[in-house]
Amino acid sequence: MYGLGEPLDSLVLKVERAKKHILELEAEYDSFRKDRPYRIDFKTNPVTRSRTYYLADAKPIPKSFSPILGDALNNLRSCLDHAVYAMVQVGQPNAVKLSAIYFPVVSGSAADYNSRFERTKPGLRQDAINAINAVAPYMGGAGEYYCHLAQLNNVDKHRLLLTIWGSFEGHTMLPSQRQWVADFRGKDPSEFRHSFMAKNPRIHPLQIGDELLTVPESEVEENMQFLINIAFAEPEIAKGNPVIETLIEMAKMIRGVIFDFDRAGLFR
Repeated sequence: MYGLGEPLDSLVLKVERAKKHILELEAEYDSFRKDRPYRIDFKTNPVTRSRTYYLADAKPIPKSFSPILGDALNNLRSCLDHAVYAMVQVGQPNAVKLSAIYFPVVSGSAADYNSRFERTKPGLRQDAINAINAVAPYMGGAGEYYCHLAQLNNVDKHRLLLTIWGSFEGHTMLPSQRQWVADFRGKDPSEFRHSFMAKNPRIHPLQIGDELLTVPESEVEENMQFLINIAFAEPEIAKGNPVIETLIEMAKMIRGVIFDFDRAGLFR
C-alpha cells in the first residue's frame, strides 16, 4: 500500500532512478569516446580527386554498457505497472488478481491491446480506463513508442546482455551546406563551422572498412569531424535508434504520463 503523499512521489522516484542510470551510461560512453575508440581515414580517387572517408579501426563497445541500460529500462517499464497498481488501489482492488495488474502495452494491434487490458479493467474506475485507452500503447496507436520500451525491457529480462552497436550519425557541415544554412538564416557561414549534418540513413552496425562519406574535391576540408553513437541492435522495433537519446525521451514520456494521471485524479 502507498502512504500519505504517494503514489506520485514513489513513481517520480522510479523515473529519477532511471535517469541516474541514463546519466551513468552517458558518463561511461563519454569516457569510452575520450580513448578515441574509432579511427577514421580517407582515400582519394586519383581521377576525380574526391575523398572517401571510411572506418579504419574500432574498439569493441564495452559490455558494461548493457547492464546499466537494462536497469534504466526496467525502472521506466515498472513505473507504468506501478501506476496502474495505484489506480487499482483507489478503484476495485478485490476485483482483480495481482497478476493481472499491469500497464497493458502490447507489441500488436488495437485488438491485442483490448484483449490484454480486459484482465485489468475490473479493478479500475472508468476514468482510469479512459485515460489508459487514450494513451493507446499498441502498434499504430498514439502510444506506439511504449511498445519500444516494452520490447526492449522484455529482451533485457530474457537475455544476459542487451546488444548495442556503433552507428554513424553525421559529420561537420561541408562548405556548401554551411552556405545554404547561412543564407536561409541570414548569418555568416563561419558560424556553422562546427555544426553537424545528420547522416540519413544512418550507417549501422559500423564495421571496419565501412565507407562513411564521399566528398567532391570542391568540398574537401581538413579536420572533418564525424559523429559516432551507440544504437540498439535489437529488437527489430527499436533497431538502430540511438541508445542515450532514446532513453532520455522515454524518461520524459513516462514522467509526463504519470503526471497526467495524477492531474486527472486517478491516484485518489
